[in-house]
Amino acid sequence: MTKPLHDIACQKIAEFVQNGSYDNREFELDSKSSNIVYSYLMNRDKPFNLKTIHKLNVTKVTLHPQTLDENTARQLKQFSLKELKIGNFSKSKSWCIFRRKETRHVDIVRILEAVLNEETRKNLQYLHIEKDQKLMKRWTAKIGNMLPSLTHLTMSDVHINEDDFYQLFGNFSNLRSLDISGTNILNIAGISRLKQLEVLALRDFSIATYTELKDLFNLKHLRVLDVSQTRFNLHSRNNIVEQFTECKMELPELRFMDCTRTSLSGDILECLLKTQRNLQLVTTIMTEAETSQYNDVRVLNTAYFHKSVQALVYCLTARKEFDSGYCMKAIRISISEDNLQNLNIPSCIKTIVKSMQTFDSISVTQNGLKCLIIFGMLYSNQLCSNGVTLLVEALMSFVYLYKRMISEAYVKVNISYWNAVEKLVNLKLGKLDFDKISKTAMSFLLENRVSKALRTRASSVLCQCIHRMHSDELKSLSEKTENVNRLVDILEWSVGQKNETKLSEFFEITIKMTEKSSKACTNMIQAGIISISLSCMEKVESNDITTKCLELLTNLSSALNYDSLQELYTSSNVDKIGLMLTRQKNDITFQTTSLLTKLLHHAEGNQVQYKLINQLLAESNRLAIGIDKIHI
Repeated sequence: MTKPLHDIACQKIAEFVQNGSYDNREFELDSKSSNIVYSYLMNRDKPFNLKTIHKLNVTKVTLHPQTLDENTARQLKQFSLKELKIGNFSKSKSWCIFRRKETRHVDIVRILEAVLNEETRKNLQYLHIEKDQKLMKRWTAKIGNMLPSLTHLTMSDVHINEDDFYQLFGNFSNLRSLDISGTNILNIAGISRLKQLEVLALRDFSIATYTELKDLFNLKHLRVLDVSQTRFNLHSRNNIVEQFTECKMELPELRFMDCTRTSLSGDILECLLKTQRNLQLVTTIMTEAETSQYNDVRVLNTAYFHKSVQALVYCLTARKEFDSGYCMKAIRISISEDNLQNLNIPSCIKTIVKSMQTFDSISVTQNGLKCLIIFGMLYSNQLCSNGVTLLVEALMSFVYLYKRMISEAYVKVNISYWNAVEKLVNLKLGKLDFDKISKTAMSFLLENRVSKALRTRASSVLCQCIHRMHSDELKSLSEKTENVNRLVDILEWSVGQKNETKLSEFFEITIKMTEKSSKACTNMIQAGIISISLSCMEKVESNDITTKCLELLTNLSSALNYDSLQELYTSSNVDKIGLMLTRQKNDITFQTTSLLTKLLHHAEGNQVQYKLINQLLAESNRLAIGIDKIHI
């Protein structure tokens, strides 16, 4: 998909900063723009002028071991950060001072001391420690004192020492959001000390008995609780929801609870709703209670299309990759099997596209692509101009996905894909990028796995869109040798098969490519287009295809000289062209005459060919007069 203009501008500013163009300029960026610009700068190898740092208002940084050196540490101390994400230092080969060599335990305190100035330490609100790291002991008290304003702490899938974990509750009393999902902790006793806590994530959290959850109910301000399971296990489901309901206690401010892939059943859900009287939204995705419906509570599941889209939006926001794939599959099944009406398709397309851009899993990307194809195939009549533009752009952006598929799926999906694109193009709605569509179709035709039989409509799409390409883009497409060779190769196969549909499409494409490019004409001749065209005129009796063959040869004759066209000037080939006059069809006669006229012009230095062609032109004029008399 096209990058937002703001991101493109920020990337360009980062390039200017790096090459020194902004060193002596007066400018000041807002924090959002500064964060993006600095992110680009951190991911580049080249250094930049530190004076420019003072012109950036950076508040959010993601710190990776490969980008952290002494220079970066000095830069970061120039900023007043509010949010810091620390990447995985345990696996890094650099900066060993931040971890214990033998055990690879990460010294989180030392990292923070190295990059945070006094102002940042005082004001930092968000700290995210990336997963799969083991932290050194006795860090909670030090960080608690260092970051007094910290309100959001995320450390999912991080190995924490038990003593540090229990001290965490006393050292971060201002926390409003805590994510300890998938950690090695088995007991949350003491969590009630986090009096201000509003959001708690306990994904993949396991406890022995419900009594170990009781302290949770002393969190009187807790609004959001995530107890979902993300590590898929066919043989067991997280029973934390059952243990939660066994407590028979209430969280008075609880409004949302994520129970995805837990042991939640209809009975447990009813019990949950009775005890949590202010609960407004529950996710029941992939549970026994998935189809449950209640009047007073909004249940987020995949029971039908609109619910599935809402569930996908939530999973995207919560960065739940596996669950997003499940929701995407539900959407695909729903739009395939049901004739749905009055859908907000553009909104759904945007959500699907964003999910596909965010997650790399096969479930998300392939189900997402299939959803886009189905919208094009079955719901094009519900699309407005903007919707058509959005859908075609999405299909073009994700064309690479079906190239990853195994052979059987590849063939099936690309047939549907190009049928959908053709249907959308035929609507003649929206502002379509015909250059991109044409280049994508041509790229597809070059694929090794695409047989000459061409069971898809890619050639039809190219045939339609090539006429609306910008001249410079058309010239670039036409002059690539591999493009010409592939098209001529398919034409030769189509002549042998007498496949009139493909012949018509590919001659139309080659005609357009040879209109204004002499290089394309030269490449065509070298690929054997003259003999293929003449053979087609003999073997295929279609007047339309014969006319296109003659038009293509006329284009070649217009662009090239006698030396380049010698293959056309043999007596047998000139006779083959002359025979087309006997068909006595206006279009064929006109096109034959045009070709012979071009050939006559080039043959002035060769008396034999000149005389032969002149005789044919005289015959052409006689036939033209006769045909006109018949019509009169």
